[in-house]
Amino acid sequence: MSQRQLLTTQSGLQQRLQEVTLEEGQTLMVGYLQERVSEVLNLMSPRRPEPQQSLNDLGFDSMRGMELRHRIVTELAVDIALEEFIGSSTLAQVGGSPK
Repeated sequence: MSQRQLLTTQSGLQQRLQEVTLEEGQTLMVGYLQERVSEVLNLMSPRRPEPQQSLNDLGFDSMRGMELRHRIVTELAVDIALEEFIGSSTLAQVGGSPK
């Protein structure tokens, strides 16, 4: 299984997060979020949003936020508030990394 496939399965990412340090886990989460945001925004591969880029600047609105939230809840069984994806939040902030 490739790294990308591992990170896109609920059990794979959850297992990997249990095996790594907090910093490594934050990096994994930001990478996961970059992939999901790219999918939601239909960005052409390999273009991925920068971790410090505001979701608002990327064109995220409430509908896209709901889609991203749904994917996270479904894939990772993590309930995250929709407000996390609206406004000036960055992928790094949503993924748990400091500003």
